[in-house]
Amino acid sequence: KTFKEIGGSLWNKGQKSRRWTILRYNNQHHSTVTVNDAPHKVKGEAVVEGFFDDERGRGMTMDMKNVLGSHVKSAERTVMMRKDKSLEVCDKIVSPDDKPVLYSWRMVTSAEPKVRKNGIVLKSGGKKMKLRAQSGQTFEYKTWSAQPKESYDEPNPGVIIVGIEAEIPAGGSSDFVVTLSK
Repeated sequence: KTFKEIGGSLWNKGQKSRRWTILRYNNQHHSTVTVNDAPHKVKGEAVVEGFFDDERGRGMTMDMKNVLGSHVKSAERTVMMRKDKSLEVCDKIVSPDDKPVLYSWRMVTSAEPKVRKNGIVLKSGGKKMKLRAQSGQTFEYKTWSAQPKESYDEPNPGVIIVGIEAEIPAGGSSDFVVTLSK
């Protein structure tokens, strides 16, 4: 069945809209924080807390709490282009006192991934990039299919989703630093 046949509307941007079940429109398939595999809060805003340009690199920090809602106690993301030309994404997540949080950071790529113990190597067109993560929290490097689960989704030939996933215990605080480099 098509999206319209099941009552879906691309223009309905409400929290419970079927729009957010479309693979390319939801947060699980973009380079952002996802917690408990839940959709982001439609009316939530990621608030920019500041920009920096210093000896480490150039970047910005934003508060993601309103986007993730009650799934987290707090969430902050810093994105930085480091002086060595690598990209660093740091997520600081605090889980609610009464429940753990399943955290993931995902990226869609057309590169061929090789999951290793210490990272994911991405190869494409004779070039190579490394995805590495650091955290005091135990995490796992993972790949996910980018192929449609619903009949109305468009196929995504030649792409895959790569990233990390971790469970943060109830009342826990964890920092995850993902670096993409040559």
